[in-house]
Amino acid sequence: MERAGARLRQAWGRRTGRWPAGRGASLRWQIAALVAATTCAVAAAIGLLVHDASLSRTLSQSRDAAIRQLDLATAAYVRTGSAEDSGATLDNGRVPQELRGLVAGGTSAPNSARGCTAGT
Repeated sequence: MERAGARLRQAWGRRTGRWPAGRGASLRWQIAALVAATTCAVAAAIGLLVHDASLSRTLSQSRDAAIRQLDLATAAYVRTGSAEDSGATLDNGRVPQELRGLVAGGTSAPNSARGCTAGT
């Protein structure tokens, strides 16, 4: 009886494209699993690349806008002696210490701000 059951399982496995129990997954299932895993890996890699590119672009745009605003405020202060119309404030407490040290040392702030990290 055991022998007949084994033959039946083998015949069924050939018809359905599956291996009999205990022999592992068929080549078709192995290929499908490999394709699925590869697709997930590629999607994750593309997601990381897009995230990095968008973060870099956002930081660059924000930095350029801050430098442009600083240039406008500097020009307004030189021209009028006041920073009121430019939207800037003198001696703002929110300026990072690293940037304050660079400016106090006589370094040009717009050129040095590129290397500063905010919040430290």
